[in-house]
Amino acid sequence: MTATLPDWPVTYLADQAYCPYGSRSKREIAARSLKIGRFLVSQGASILVVACNTATTAAVSLLRKELPIPIVGVEPAIKPAAANSQTGRIAVLATPATPASERVQALLEAHAGGVEVLRRAGHGWVERVEA
Repeated sequence: MTATLPDWPVTYLADQAYCPYGSRSKREIAARSLKIGRFLVSQGASILVVACNTATTAAVSLLRKELPIPIVGVEPAIKPAAANSQTGRIAVLATPATPASERVQALLEAHAGGVEVLRRAGHGWVERVEA
């Protein structure tokens, strides 16, 4: 992004105090995400990228409703995985809250009709990645 928009400052906020989100309730994730989003807006953010599947599935709709800036979320790549599957089977591997979310269910209904989908929660993944 800095190559495309070299004059835009980039702030990265890692919420280590509440990590991992995947074992928390949707309500707690949404409240925390909104608190962080409001803080970043108060600091002058002009766009917010929610670079977490779990936070996106739990909070992106709320963030878009409540914050006065564009919100970009990341979601499990169900649409491209289903479209490019050569076997007719895909897997969604994520923290516990993500595979069970309404948002993932909507993605599956919209994009994975003819594909078998294995959903698995990976416990301890975030801690390993963030270590």
